[in-house]
Amino acid sequence: MTKRITLLTAALAASLLAQPPAGGPEPRHMRPNHDQIKAHLNLSDSQVQALEQIQQQQMDAVRPLMQQIGEKHRALNDLMQKGGADPTAVGKLVIEIDAIQKSISQKQSSSADQARNSLTADQKAKLKALDDTRKAMPAIDQATALNLLAPMEGRGTMGGPRGFGPNGFRQPGPMWQPRPPN
Repeated sequence: MTKRITLLTAALAASLLAQPPAGGPEPRHMRPNHDQIKAHLNLSDSQVQALEQIQQQQMDAVRPLMQQIGEKHRALNDLMQKGGADPTAVGKLVIEIDAIQKSISQKQSSSADQARNSLTADQKAKLKALDDTRKAMPAIDQATALNLLAPMEGRGTMGGPRGFGPNGFRQPGPMWQPRPPN
């Protein structure tokens, strides 16, 4: 539960940091690059626009819920900081946060369904193959770490040139993941 609260707090902080300062100028919106998925699935320009619109609608629907979670987390933290917090009040806040999280998950699932339903049968088949590949990525990373597979062309063994990450710094990868206890 604590891990879940921490993750949601981090997500909320990230979304709040992405907001423009009150009274400040609006951020310039750069259009994300979807060229590779557009080519892979053979998406039309209108399909990409529709998918972007679905994504924006989801973010607009989820933003106030994330703000509610943030408010409830602050209230929960205030209760816990005081010491001797009323267990009923704490439990009520936790239940309210959980209900909001479920609502967010439901909205995200609904948006994902709407997005997938906008694809043709051929595009859905290609998307399924892409998802299958994504699920195999941990095994591919581990096979590469054990030299069973060659690193991707132009990349070092650690995800970047000559053993460094994409930005030139060493980055943890599959080889540095802790092993589960025996």
